[in-house]
Amino acid sequence: ILCGPRKAIWAATLEHVQRAKQANPYLVKTRSPAEVGLVYSERTANLEDYNPAGNCGGPYFSNQFGLYAALAHAHIQCDPIYADGLKAETLKRYKVLVLSDAGCLEPETLVRLREWVAAGGYLIATGGSARLDQWGRGQKDYQLADVFGVKYLQTKKAKGNLEFGKDGAGVLCKADAYEVVAPTTGLVKAQWATKEPAVVLNRFGKGSCLFVSAAHPGLSLTASGMAIRTPFARDLTFFKGLKEFLAASVQEGLAATQAALPFVVANCPEDVEVTMRVQAQPQRRMLHFVNHSLTNVPVKGTEVTVNLAPGQTVKEVYYACPEKRSVPHKQDGNRLTFKVRDFEVYELVVVEPGN
Repeated sequence: ILCGPRKAIWAATLEHVQRAKQANPYLVKTRSPAEVGLVYSERTANLEDYNPAGNCGGPYFSNQFGLYAALAHAHIQCDPIYADGLKAETLKRYKVLVLSDAGCLEPETLVRLREWVAAGGYLIATGGSARLDQWGRGQKDYQLADVFGVKYLQTKKAKGNLEFGKDGAGVLCKADAYEVVAPTTGLVKAQWATKEPAVVLNRFGKGSCLFVSAAHPGLSLTASGMAIRTPFARDLTFFKGLKEFLAASVQEGLAATQAALPFVVANCPEDVEVTMRVQAQPQRRMLHFVNHSLTNVPVKGTEVTVNLAPGQTVKEVYYACPEKRSVPHKQDGNRLTFKVRDFEVYELVVVEPGN
């Protein structure tokens, strides 16, 4: 018998099932429009994170997680992509790649990354990347040294946290070690307190590489409970300037490649995950807003700018559920702007193309 609390739970369940049914047409046969990729090396994870007890979540995985979380909190959509078996067709979809501590890479992957940067891509690499062969054997220098614009000299253990200044703002990194490098063709953009290079920018072919000599910068955060398992966990806090530095570096990469994020949000809390998906027929865009905050405070006043393809017009913008409702919007050239209504947990906005 459905009565009391059970009746309320059943009613809430039916409401969410109905909402999911209404959203279903916008969830299938979609792709990501992200211009940014986060390269994940399974070989490096197997080498660095191996644990006989079978537990995962070692330093390499946690570093990747931290970088993904930092971008998600900055509302920069990125796609995790596997380094192993990486294809040129996959790389063509991205303008900016983040390659962090991926020490163990296949020769084919090294060739693909070098060709991608030379063709105009923007690579953000960190210490430890491409410093081993595909079987985990150490090399005298980075196997992408010409792309990085530096020569590897040695690895130093860090005494506490590391800090460097870039454009007048301090960036704090939690690092067990950092790599001492000598610039070859790269230009030093920031130094550690030891006066050793921290950030080096190098032109390579038609593209560029921003090299950060810190190891595992994605570990520069504090968290509680199971925070290391979810990008939007409670009490997830990044070290001073790290998230901002990573976001600014991605934006610089997009500008250098004459690209832009598929969308930009303002007045949107960090706890809100914003993701765009695209359906090919028609070129429909779906924006998903998920509020991960535990405060139960509604999200108010979020403003959205969608960067459209050149010449594209918009037929309508609407909320897809619980019932279809029009969203007031404005199009100025290739920029579409609108404000999202207040929501508590989830909102779905659909942009229908006009041509």
